Amino acid sequence: MNYIRAVYPLIAVAVAVVVRGYLRRRRENPAGLPLPPGPARLPIVGNLFGIKDLGSQWLTFAEWGKTYGKVTSVLCLSRMCVDYTRGLYLS
Repeated sequence: MNYIRAVYPLIAVAVAVVVRGYLRRRRENPAGLPLPPGPARLPIVGNLFGIKDLGSQWLTFAEWGKTYGKVTSVLCLSRMCVDYTRGLYLS
């Protein structure tokens, strides 16, 4: 009977984690639409290491614009950004 008292808090914590994850995803993308294409992301840091020179990020975004199209999605740390490159591609 004592094991039931130990199981209930574990179930409550698991349910709370699932609900929190659902609400967080719902807040980040309320319409549930897919994100535009973008470079592969790493866990936690996202695309932070993909930006070559932090002083001129626009060069990296222009390269990604050539590769993935005018609209790309980039994740830096915990911020999701959608970048629109207006045809300013490098030759």
